[in-house]
Amino acid sequence: MKHYHPQLNHKSILSKAIILYLIIVALALIANIAPVQSAAAQSTSITLTPSTFQIQGCEIVDVAIRINNIPGPPGPGLYGADVLLTFDPAVLEVIDTLNAQEGIVDNILVPPLFVTRDYFDNMTGEVRYAATQLHPTPDAYGSGNLLIVRFRAKSENLSAPFFSYTKLGNRNGVEIPASTAGAAVSTMAPAAASAFEISILNSTTPRLDWTAVVDHDQFNLYRETTPYFSPGSPYQVLPTTQTQFDDVGALGNPVPNYYYLLGSTCNNGFEGIAADRVGEFDFEIVPGS
Repeated sequence: MKHYHPQLNHKSILSKAIILYLIIVALALIANIAPVQSAAAQSTSITLTPSTFQIQGCEIVDVAIRINNIPGPPGPGLYGADVLLTFDPAVLEVIDTLNAQEGIVDNILVPPLFVTRDYFDNMTGEVRYAATQLHPTPDAYGSGNLLIVRFRAKSENLSAPFFSYTKLGNRNGVEIPASTAGAAVSTMAPAAASAFEISILNSTTPRLDWTAVVDHDQFNLYRETTPYFSPGSPYQVLPTTQTQFDDVGALGNPVPNYYYLLGSTCNNGFEGIAADRVGEFDFEIVPGS
């Protein structure tokens, strides 16, 4: 015969209820903790990639404005972006910008796009880009490039491009909060010729010789009548392949004498000057003196 024990049954039910309650509390704690950890690890940001780089001579370096960690789905993702990048126009200049419609790789916004701003200003040191996707393009999630900025150097120095304004939005016009990080840049002048020499070709012509260099657009040869002059307008602009110049007619007259400097130069004026100064010196011999 089967006996019913209400007290024993009550304890069994109570024990199961306590276990179920503990499970629910544990799940609630996990639910509260997990999103915080995920948000900390995956916070949305706008960065420059690479974050540290060097520009040597006349080379052009591509730098990506990159949007990172747009969360979701199922929440609404990224649909538009507006950024203002600021740089020092005395140190850097922009050659061009490329967006998703111009074929950049790993883009985050999908063409066709409605672009409201797309310009750079080398006088004020600004790059501005604003664009939105067009319906029915799906929302953008994850990470990708917004714009490629092509930098080159104008002077030898350190610089730190940074974002002075940013705004990301979803398709409903709601802003997506994002942190920003700029970049650290160092620039180096074009390599100067390691040797710059002068010799006599004939009675009227000195010959100038120098070593070949790389990463420049042209040679600027400077000539003045005083030995320690500061270079101004080039006397001759010579191709990168040339390593010799004959200054026809410069010899044979004691007034004037000529002195020379050689610059390895970018076509924007960024220049490395050879350490050597050379010159020709004629003097008159007066009989009986």
